[in-house]
Amino acid sequence: MTMTIEMKWKSAARMCIAALENGTDEGKRIAREEIMRMADVADMAVELQGEISKLSHSAGGAAK
Repeated sequence: MTMTIEMKWKSAARMCIAALENGTDEGKRIAREEIMRMADVADMAVELQGEISKLSHSAGGAAK
């Protein structure tokens, strides 16, 4: 039996905030690391969205 647990971004952010406000020093460290990891993923998503936009524009331009 396999169980998969997925956390939504908003839930992860809430957990990080709680850890920063009320957590141990270790919990605060982990929360900071998670926030930076989330920022890296968000930056990557913005880059990918830009690349997809470029591709769709060039494909649309070629079809005209």
